[in-house]
Amino acid sequence: MNAGAMIFFILLYWSGRLFFYDIRCLTEEQKAGGSAILYRLLWSLWGVIFWENMVWVALLIIFHILMVLTDSLFRVKGRPLLTFMLHSLALVLVVILMRMLPFSSGDWFSANPLAAAGSFFRERLLHADTVNTLWLAALTAMLYTVKEATILIRLVLNTVRATPVHKDHPEKQDMDEYERGRLIGILERLLFYVMVLFNQPGAIAIVVAIKSLARFKDLDNRPFAEYFLIGSLLSLATAAAPALIVRLLFF
Repeated sequence: MNAGAMIFFILLYWSGRLFFYDIRCLTEEQKAGGSAILYRLLWSLWGVIFWENMVWVALLIIFHILMVLTDSLFRVKGRPLLTFMLHSLALVLVVILMRMLPFSSGDWFSANPLAAAGSFFRERLLHADTVNTLWLAALTAMLYTVKEATILIRLVLNTVRATPVHKDHPEKQDMDEYERGRLIGILERLLFYVMVLFNQPGAIAIVVAIKSLARFKDLDNRPFAEYFLIGSLLSLATAAAPALIVRLLFF
């Protein structure tokens, strides 16, 4: 398969997780709901709209279903971070397998009857006759910063026990602060991602300074300071890395 098909597969997988995957399946080791799994399986059908070769559509759907079932049913009990890393490794292996498939876009061609609808969608919304690989890569990398990076950061913070504690009950987590931090983290990662993607790394310092100034008084609290520093550094790393990959591959 070509690069466009592989990037589209990753986009399909991560966008399905963005809308239908409950982060508590990892952070609290809850079982994935049947309806959420079903929605993610049906999400595979987006492939029908984008590709003219029905054989490629079938392969994209099969690989996506395998990944959905893997991250929904397989876990290492008591090791959520390891589980997440294994799921990520499985995704990498699937993409490598797709790359190794011994045929090109002209081989095993079977016309997709919905190709006309896909062409209309691309022309109207993407302003192109074919899916633009750079556009797909940039969107896919941005999706990573929203959901996948959030899961990774939350799991790391839980693992090293660098979470905000309740002021009145130090033995408990401050879940309100934790959720506010999650939202702030998503917004700052989107900013970091755009800044690095458009080669404006100096602007990151402004965002970091504003964030530090807003939390300056809270930094006297050591547990909060550790949570703030570790979370901020992870946020920067998980936003900059995908942006740099896109720049290295396409610019």
